[in-house]
Amino acid sequence: MSRDVLALLGDPMLVACCLNGQLWPRHLLAHTPVPDGWLGLVETRDERRRFVPAGQDPSPQREEKLTLVRARPLSVTLSTKGTPAQDDKLVSGVCEVVLRWEAREDDLAALRRGLLAHDTLTLPQLAEAVRNAGGLAGLQEFVKSHAAAELVSADLREVLRGVLQERLKRFLFETGARLDRVARLEFRSEMLERERALQRDAQERIQAIQAREMVESAARAAMARRIQDMSGVLEKLRAAAANDDSLRWHELLPALSPPERGRLLENLWRMTPDRRVTPAIVAVGGDECVWLDPQSPESIRSRVKVPDDLGGVRSVRHVAERGWLLVGAATGVWVLRESDGAVVTRCAVPMAGRPKTGFNSACVAGEHLFATHSQLGLWRWALDGSVKPLPLLETRDGLPKAVRAVTPLPDGRVFYAVDARVQVYDPASEQVDVLTSVDGIIHCLAVHDASLLIGTDRGTLLRCDWLRPDDVWAPYRRSGPLESVQVRAWHDLVELVVPGGDSGILAVYEQENIVARLASGRFPIRQAWAGDDVLVGLSDRRDMLLVMHGASSTGRALEAPLARLLGTAIQDVCLVTRAAESAPQA
Repeated sequence: MSRDVLALLGDPMLVACCLNGQLWPRHLLAHTPVPDGWLGLVETRDERRRFVPAGQDPSPQREEKLTLVRARPLSVTLSTKGTPAQDDKLVSGVCEVVLRWEAREDDLAALRRGLLAHDTLTLPQLAEAVRNAGGLAGLQEFVKSHAAAELVSADLREVLRGVLQERLKRFLFETGARLDRVARLEFRSEMLERERALQRDAQERIQAIQAREMVESAARAAMARRIQDMSGVLEKLRAAAANDDSLRWHELLPALSPPERGRLLENLWRMTPDRRVTPAIVAVGGDECVWLDPQSPESIRSRVKVPDDLGGVRSVRHVAERGWLLVGAATGVWVLRESDGAVVTRCAVPMAGRPKTGFNSACVAGEHLFATHSQLGLWRWALDGSVKPLPLLETRDGLPKAVRAVTPLPDGRVFYAVDARVQVYDPASEQVDVLTSVDGIIHCLAVHDASLLIGTDRGTLLRCDWLRPDDVWAPYRRSGPLESVQVRAWHDLVELVVPGGDSGILAVYEQENIVARLASGRFPIRQAWAGDDVLVGLSDRRDMLLVMHGASSTGRALEAPLARLLGTAIQDVCLVTRAAESAPQA
């Protein structure tokens, strides 16, 4: 086969061609057959025809015409854009129409007469001929006769084939082509997609409303069951105290069975009057101080960036009588206004260097601020700035290892923990004494009346009378360090709120020998804070807060992904409380 004819038939875009017989290659000792995948037709000047299948030599005379056409099906693409459907929605679509020529003399002759005016026919030329012969009009007519939703979702290839067969009838007859099938048909309507998106959004909103109604209904039912359950317990208490208003809790509780006693104690904080309410939860992390609404803690209500000249923040404590927040940083303590985070004063350690940790606890006793730091020790600042900062305890060569939990006493003295010892500092005499020593490194301290509560790294909650500190006992033990203890009291009933790890937030009733679960979530709790109207727990990874408010209709704790909102771990939390304006009647 000559180079010109070989190059011509090797073009993948070629559909058909017509050659003069003199161009067909000839050899003395060999034949040149029609290549595989092609059909041939030889036509003489007197219009006689001879069909030549693949593999046979057409042997055309020099004055004869040789027509070659591909034997395989040929795919032609038709497309339309922005055509209105039956329901006036604009639709765009594309389809692939498959044409072929049969191995018949008449069909191949019609192809030469109808499409080979320039002796060659390519796929783009065939597609253009099909579009102009009625293919595009047929596709648009098809779109206009169907709804957009049907076009987009249904398989209408056979229906479209019938429409195109009718529209292309003259073209197919004149060119000898056969419409084999519609191989692919795709439609898209942006108007329909927007309408469906709106419908999905509306449906999702309806489902969300229904789901919320179901949750609220379940919450109301749960609350009703809880009230009904507690009503029997309260009825027994009322009967026990019918003629004696002076009876205390310890005289009333024996009237209940142990399960009833447990249910009462778990729900007691919800039923008793709130002497103080919690308008905000404050958390610190990185270099920020954030305020959360106790009833919807999932989002930050306000946030303040703490100045960075004292280093990153480590702790926060609320001083209710002054309306302050004490924010412990790496080398000092910031005193902020509780309402808006404005700086009241700055208490810095001179020549502090670059400690790896920060002030872990701070308090106000009299006119002084005290703060503990495991690397810098115990420091005292005069609030009026009249006296230079005074180190009451300084660490040397890494000892002591832990200086924590400075806690004020009503008489102006302060307790603080040094490793396994509780020490007391008296500002009046400037004397430091060791109150008691325990088995384990101390993490937290709390004072109630004459009792001192101590939490250790061994998970032990210890209690002693600080007037008789040698008498120490353990009302509660857990695995893992006990990092916080909070005290709530109603008359003679004392509740110790502690973190319970996987068990959530727990309440220890020492004299009743009961440990009750107050709240739980999907993660372990490492620290807990309690007010009269709210419970807060910090997750073991310092990334989540568990918040339960006494006014919650669901009776369930909420989870706040605070580390994700802050972009860093939560270092400490405190409750901003104030006296209730009008306490509800019991």
